[in-house]
Amino acid sequence: TNAGAQYTKMLQVCSGSMKVNDTKTMILKTSKDDALGDILNGTDDPVVVFCNYRASIDHAAKVARNAKRKVVVYDGRSKTETWKDFQSGNADCIVCQYQSGGSGLNLQRAHIMCLYEPCFSSLLLTQAQARIYRKGQEHTCQYYYLSTPSTLEAKVFKMVRKGIDVNEKLLGQL
Repeated sequence: TNAGAQYTKMLQVCSGSMKVNDTKTMILKTSKDDALGDILNGTDDPVVVFCNYRASIDHAAKVARNAKRKVVVYDGRSKTETWKDFQSGNADCIVCQYQSGGSGLNLQRAHIMCLYEPCFSSLLLTQAQARIYRKGQEHTCQYYYLSTPSTLEAKVFKMVRKGIDVNEKLLGQL
């Protein structure tokens, strides 16, 4: 495998999933589950959750449902207008994939965002954050970066928050 595949695998494990084979993914218990549940249970306000991987998206949606949230998922499997269910008030939590929900959507109904795992692109991270921090936002936006301490995941979050594009760094190693 190459460096990119190795990084991806390590990040998936930090996020609580490990691909066993082409059809099966094992879900691992992480402290992120408790942190996300605590955030969701700690407010009645709408919340946006961003994830990178399909298994994480499904798992974060399950954690939100367990927190008695009405959840919509917006990723490559979703209908293009799914996000409107959140913005119109028909759901109080939306779980988005960075690539699908990170650009152009207006999710300013929420002012709380949980970044369940990092993406490799500082541009995608900035775009995701801008979904709730938009003209007309009446609240201070709160961003929660959920990462497994002392792991590659924490380092990736730190890099992309500083504006470093991890994709470019990885390509330089290949």
